[in-house]
Amino acid sequence: MQILGDSNATLKDLTRVVEAEIMEPSQMLWPLICSDIQSADEAYIKIPVQTKVAFPTVFDGEREDTSTDVNIVQTYNKATYALTLDFGSDLMRESKAYTFSEKTQEGTISAKIFPNYNLTKMITANGNAYDGVAFYGTTHKWAKSGSNTINNTVSATGVTVSALYTDLQSAMTKMGTFLDDKGRLLNPQLAYGANKIVIHCPKALEINFRQLIFGSMIPVSAPVTTSGTAAVGATGPSGIGLDGIASIYADGYLDATSATAWYVHYVGAPQRPFVYSESYPLEAKALGFGSEFETNTNKVRIALKHRFVEGLYRFDRSIRVA
Repeated sequence: MQILGDSNATLKDLTRVVEAEIMEPSQMLWPLICSDIQSADEAYIKIPVQTKVAFPTVFDGEREDTSTDVNIVQTYNKATYALTLDFGSDLMRESKAYTFSEKTQEGTISAKIFPNYNLTKMITANGNAYDGVAFYGTTHKWAKSGSNTINNTVSATGVTVSALYTDLQSAMTKMGTFLDDKGRLLNPQLAYGANKIVIHCPKALEINFRQLIFGSMIPVSAPVTTSGTAAVGATGPSGIGLDGIASIYADGYLDATSATAWYVHYVGAPQRPFVYSESYPLEAKALGFGSEFETNTNKVRIALKHRFVEGLYRFDRSIRVA
């Protein structure tokens, strides 16, 4: 990478390093659980929340407006995130442990996964939803109206495979029975499926969830006597094929907050529980050997920039199990 007499060639090569890393396939969280929204004004995003869920009524000679009342508008302000890495150019030239191209790649990886980090921290922080109640809360009202309370939390019964099975059922039952202020289902087409349900769990629960979701059955156990015979009959679900009922995203950032709390996100509807919008994707520039920056500062620089916003949205389509 040390093309000392040709700064343009150096920058071109480093730019290719960045582009190659950005294009490298990797599992990202935000495309799985966020609605990708657009706005005419790129500085902020506004989303209206309908008071009424669209629903047919009897036609008695004149049409009646049944779905357009809006009394809440959510606003999301975009922000620009930058990563700047400066290194002494002499040390970078002389280093045998790493090269400038390798450090460029490392910096790009860090910037590329930042939206994942940002989204997870937002989820675990559990800020207020549009109704002023903590996003994972027990007293939500759809569009802040009506008497139907939405509680998008489940008390965990444990972390064994059988306990996870029980708690997943509880979460899906809750999500499938949330009602608006008129008593109509908010998630009428809720169903299991790898492209419909995302289980967002800490790394500590990944193996158990993989056994639950991709195993052929849920194992059962029963205590035995000292002679090796069963003390009581085995209980629990058995012989139930669960292969492919959901996708799993094991997130190491969740473990820092809790190694036992996990989330069920419904992504099989057009509106997802969270939103994501970017003004421009990750941009990068490497000011390498022979550049004017190095001449003036005796340093080389990796500069990356990304402008986007992530936000809380549909609390009725995500449940925390803790």
